[in-house]
Amino acid sequence: MRTADQWFNVYTATHEHPVNKLIHRFCAPLAAISIIGLLWSLPSPEAFTRISPALNWGSAFVMAAIVYYFIISITLGFGMILVMLGLMVGIHWLGHQWPPLWASSLGLLLSCLLAMLAGHALEGQKVRLLYDLQLVMLAPIFLLAVVYRRLGISY
Repeated sequence: MRTADQWFNVYTATHEHPVNKLIHRFCAPLAAISIIGLLWSLPSPEAFTRISPALNWGSAFVMAAIVYYFIISITLGFGMILVMLGLMVGIHWLGHQWPPLWASSLGLLLSCLLAMLAGHALEGQKVRLLYDLQLVMLAPIFLLAVVYRRLGISY
């Protein structure tokens, strides 16, 4: 299993062009949010709702992501609990707005993916979809690590 710094080195190495860095700084976390929003929009099995009305595919994915973040780094995992709770509150709120959550999430995801494809074109890189999606889900913890470094918090 890769350490946090190993993952961050991979992430940094594939985002060296200043414009691509800027695109990914905004679009990768927004893409991660939109993926969670799309999952949140899927119908939940009855077994989920019997456990908790808050349990759905999106919240289950967030729980799995947090476990993964803890495997990468315990201190970043604790920070990501707060970040993900905030994201889930935002997604829950969006779910009660117009347009429907699935539509806004899909539009946001497609916009972000197009922008990130343009950024990768600037780098002259081929896009490896599954690998890049893994990096998209690492973007929030990467940005949290930047905040930790600025605050002098070790991870």
